[in-house]
Amino acid sequence: MYSSDSHSGEVVRYDFDPLTGTVENRQHFIDMKATGGVADGATVDAEGCYWVTIPVTSRVCRYDLAGKLMQTIVLPTDLPTCCELGGKDLDVLYVTNAVLHRPAEHFRGQRNPGGLFAVTGLCVKGSPLPAFKG
Repeated sequence: MYSSDSHSGEVVRYDFDPLTGTVENRQHFIDMKATGGVADGATVDAEGCYWVTIPVTSRVCRYDLAGKLMQTIVLPTDLPTCCELGGKDLDVLYVTNAVLHRPAEHFRGQRNPGGLFAVTGLCVKGSPLPAFKG
């Protein structure tokens, strides 16, 4: 399980037991200060790698299990907010982005602000998510 703190810029990782709900073993994972942004919405792929959106930087980044940056996707808009692997084969990275009531002139030169991106050709897959039981 991962948690990000926008104020400190740190992403931490925990061991999580889904059967008991036990959370333990807090570990430093990523220092986001070096990215020029903060961690926002994230997902984990089938290889256990952490994908995270970094608002105001136009980027979505993939980190390995040790917290090493593996891949960066630069979007044509500046405020990505969340990402998830989906599609029939779980191999499409869907990325939402926001506009946050900013004036239209802020978006000059950006493509699809406030929209949804579908990134293909990444050669990674997501894992099926368990159905909500509540």
